[in-house]
Amino acid sequence: MSTQVVIPVKRLPGALRRLGNVLAPHERGLLQEAMLRDMLTACRDADGVDDVLVVTNDDTAAHRAAEAAARVAADHDPPRGMNAAVAIGQSDAAAAGHPYAEVEVPRIALDIDTPEDLRRMLDMDPPRHTLGVCDDLGLGARLEAVPAA
Repeated sequence: MSTQVVIPVKRLPGALRRLGNVLAPHERGLLQEAMLRDMLTACRDADGVDDVLVVTNDDTAAHRAAEAAARVAADHDPPRGMNAAVAIGQSDAAAAGHPYAEVEVPRIALDIDTPEDLRRMLDMDPPRHTLGVCDDLGLGARLEAVPAA
């Protein structure tokens, strides 16, 4: 049985908006791109993953996907949200004969919406690209200045 991974990716400049009190727009885009690169690396290195599909309208995300030998499908224009993007991936998987199953992986399921989420991510020892961006941005020290929820 072959496995396809579907990765929905928002346009990077608009990513992680709820972190506007901690990160500037370009910094949020850098962090989102780093997390995508780490996700693509994890998919490439995972046993049993035969195909990776990135659903996006973002040129940088599409470029990163191509670098990692992942396929790219266009998201709705204008985008309709993550569920709609995942539905594109599901359609691609039925068309290819892949059965669909949702798999929860706690390490990658963390939704980064708040400074507290960023703290949890840093405590989880993030992968290489994400950690590099966090270090470059001095995110650990910046988060110390933000009150915990």
